[in-house]
Amino acid sequence: MNRALFPGSFDPLTNGHLALIERYQSLFSEVVIGIMTNHNKKALLTASERKQLIEENIQQWSNVRVEVFENQMTVQAAQAIEADVLIRGLRDVKDYVYEQELAQLNREQTGIETLFLQADPKQHIVSSSAVKEIRYFGGDYQQYVPANVWQLLQQKEGERNE
Repeated sequence: MNRALFPGSFDPLTNGHLALIERYQSLFSEVVIGIMTNHNKKALLTASERKQLIEENIQQWSNVRVEVFENQMTVQAAQAIEADVLIRGLRDVKDYVYEQELAQLNREQTGIETLFLQADPKQHIVSSSAVKEIRYFGGDYQQYVPANVWQLLQQKEGERNE
């Protein structure tokens, strides 16, 4: 069995994330989506909200599951689930430089390798940060996120405006 950990904040989950999950799940016996804490970002959604949204979108894949790893390093989460490899997506050169540095640090700490898939060209501009920015300024981001994510964010927007 080969188990892969796909770590990220997934705040919020995007169609780009789902496209990568779909591709990776066909390559590994098990894919664990690890919801991680990113102290450099202000969370829009709680970890439990993110987990529920992801679980609703991965039901068609029996070899994919979601776990929350709050306040843990990625390598600690990988060790906890006995992951064989870390998996990530790359959209552009900026992602490559950032991810290459993380992959090297993770390998030096634990020996775990990181595999990368290039993002689908239709999804290469989609990021959680971009979705949050578009949402903040009242733009249309519906095409970049799954329907359940859009609905929850709309609900939260309504609550914020009350």
